[in-house]
Amino acid sequence: HALGRFAFTAETPHEPGEVFYRDARGKETRLSRANAAFTETYRLAEASPPRRAKARGGPRLTFWTLEPRKPRKDRAMVVQVHGGPHTNYGYGFYLEFQLLAAQGYTVVYGNPRGSSSYGADFTLAAQGRYGTVDAADVLAITTAARRSHPDPEGPVHLTGGSYGGFMTNWLVTQTELFRSAVTQRSICNWLSFYGTSDIGYGFT
Repeated sequence: HALGRFAFTAETPHEPGEVFYRDARGKETRLSRANAAFTETYRLAEASPPRRAKARGGPRLTFWTLEPRKPRKDRAMVVQVHGGPHTNYGYGFYLEFQLLAAQGYTVVYGNPRGSSSYGADFTLAAQGRYGTVDAADVLAITTAARRSHPDPEGPVHLTGGSYGGFMTNWLVTQTELFRSAVTQRSICNWLSFYGTSDIGYGFT
């Protein structure tokens, strides 16, 4: 950038990324419309404001819900768990979530302990003890989302990829809360993961 002028990309839960320009006075101008045809063709779901949850003895957690424009008759929810775990969900565009919302599901996604962006203590809270405080936080987010849902007794489904796949595998052995679960590219065997992962043995 030069003298406070720069180009950047930005997105929202219902608007895929586009390029913008910010001048020295702070005025922003949109430069691209790469996804305009897509967003004009489909009525995309909008995310809730950040919501809060808290497991017993744990910190305050942030989560969001993506509400479908035309809910399913059973008012089902899908809880999404991110990978990492040292990454995070935020106020961004997730195509998979929009596909689920288009099928009538309420999508719930948040940041349990182990996620980044909340400080080192939060990020490292689950290190060496996956399936403990992090699992409690996923369940706390699920419980809080159900409380505010139009049908708190509706079915709840669970999915996640990579570390989220590990959490999916783990939680279905710990609770009968979820009607179904889909584990994606998951860690299901730490011994084989040690020797074959793309991350490297140091992660294990």
